[in-house]
Amino acid sequence: MRALSVVVLVVCLVCVDLAFAGKNRDRVRDYKHKKKHHRFDEEEAKWALDRLSYKDEQVIDFGDDFRDLRDEIRDDFRDEEEDRYFEKEIEEEVRGYANEINNPCVDYECPMGMTCKTDPQWQPYCTCVEECMPEEDEEYKVCSTQNVTYISDCEFYRLKCIDPEMYEIEIDYYGECQEFPECTDEEMEEFPFRMRDWFSQVMKQLAKWPIEDGGLTESEKHLEALAERDMKPYIKPIAWKFHHLDVDPRDRYLTNRELVELRAPLQRLEHCTKPFLEECDTDSNGVISFKEWGYCLLLNDDDIKEAKEHL
Repeated sequence: MRALSVVVLVVCLVCVDLAFAGKNRDRVRDYKHKKKHHRFDEEEAKWALDRLSYKDEQVIDFGDDFRDLRDEIRDDFRDEEEDRYFEKEIEEEVRGYANEINNPCVDYECPMGMTCKTDPQWQPYCTCVEECMPEEDEEYKVCSTQNVTYISDCEFYRLKCIDPEMYEIEIDYYGECQEFPECTDEEMEEFPFRMRDWFSQVMKQLAKWPIEDGGLTESEKHLEALAERDMKPYIKPIAWKFHHLDVDPRDRYLTNRELVELRAPLQRLEHCTKPFLEECDTDSNGVISFKEWGYCLLLNDDDIKEAKEHL
């Protein structure tokens, strides 16, 4: 429905602009009709001027009528130039709307670091971004898992797209690379409680947002409402977050790439995020299963069984 609404809105804008273009064309026709009545007087005046001979000291006064005619012709000329400009501008706008409606790239999604283009047959395809917008704000910098700072996530993914050797490298966290203090045993013990409480709060907040702004779907809102009535209100948010991260591919395992969304924005605020997630991978196979995820967040087997029903 949202896509349909956007199309309807664009079509309406096209119709309005076409109507405005028609109005401008009518103005041009009125001018041409009006100009016919001036043409004879203008040619007659020119014929008279060409045949006049006078001395330098003589002053010729053609009268107010001629001056008025001259000024009117100048004004009409300016109006015609404006009409040509506006007609050209309207034509370009209409062409732009048409391209937006018909462009197959409008709804064609590409991975980070890539952009959509069309081939000679007007078929969409993804290709590496050629250039990223320069960022001056330090907040846009990112640190990779190789401890290398990039000026933005766009630049990181652009280079990753170009260089196959960067395939296994991911964004570690947002901001310039830095040294973090080592996590204490007490911090690591507290971390799962804080994280699952954070999942609950985030889910509750997103339930208030419209879906087009990143809010929950109707089924997720229902799940959040059920969670608030549970004796253990954190179980369903834990399952929801796992499902939300498990997208590439959706196989009930979280890869390092999928964990970027969770780790990158938190690391500078919660310096134990990365070591905590590393400990969740108890069998050290490079991915976190849902059971490992549950144990890591202090769920027991019954809790994990209940949470799996909502994956």
